[in-house]
Amino acid sequence: LQVALGDDIVVDALGVLPGPVAIARVADVHRLLVEDIWPHEQAEDDELYPVIARALGGEDPTATMSRAHAEIAHDIRRLGHLSDGLDPAARNILDDAAVIGRDGRVDALAALASARGTSLDNDALDDLVARELLAEDAGAWSFRSELVREVAYDTLTKADRARRHAALGIWLADRRRNLGREDDEFEPIAHHLSTAALLRQSVGDITGVPADIAPRALRAIARAARAAKDRGLHSGSIFLADRAPGLPGPAGRC
Repeated sequence: LQVALGDDIVVDALGVLPGPVAIARVADVHRLLVEDIWPHEQAEDDELYPVIARALGGEDPTATMSRAHAEIAHDIRRLGHLSDGLDPAARNILDDAAVIGRDGRVDALAALASARGTSLDNDALDDLVARELLAEDAGAWSFRSELVREVAYDTLTKADRARRHAALGIWLADRRRNLGREDDEFEPIAHHLSTAALLRQSVGDITGVPADIAPRALRAIARAARAAKDRGLHSGSIFLADRAPGLPGPAGRC
């Protein structure tokens, strides 16, 4: 998979390509995986691994390698679902999930849908689960493959990423205040607001991203860095503080 999705070949380029072009590139990679790379993986499993197993002896000595091949097969199938095209509602959910992270709560997906003026399509969510792109249980979801999350995120334009990061950061901040969680979720709020602000700084004004996103992000970074330092998480406070110089405007009072 690294050969097909090397840093300089596809993944880093997806975010600057129009959506249909990016999906076409993913389809090209999927075709390469199915036609060229997977047959070699199967040949190893069928021909090489039995020889290694006989040489090593013991109980299933190549189990780890076989499991790795099985996961590669799953990833190839999942990429196929992406490249074949998803229903727009399912694609929106997958894109929202990619911005949220490796896993999260269904209410965060609903919040991002609401920010677009729609409601969460539960049938579309079920479709993503059936396609093995997401797992969902008891109000929580997770990506079945980190590769799928990366590809979904990188096929988003910078503007679409910024809108989603901004909406998510604002929703998390509002939820924290409404629930009275004064010292909770500072870091994800700072991450999403600062990511939106940096993207806006990169591409200019973006519909759906508040004009004051940078000052909001700076205040969130200051709160999160202070909270991390108070908890002794110095690496976290340094990481967040390092984002601040890239953002314009004064931090203001927190």
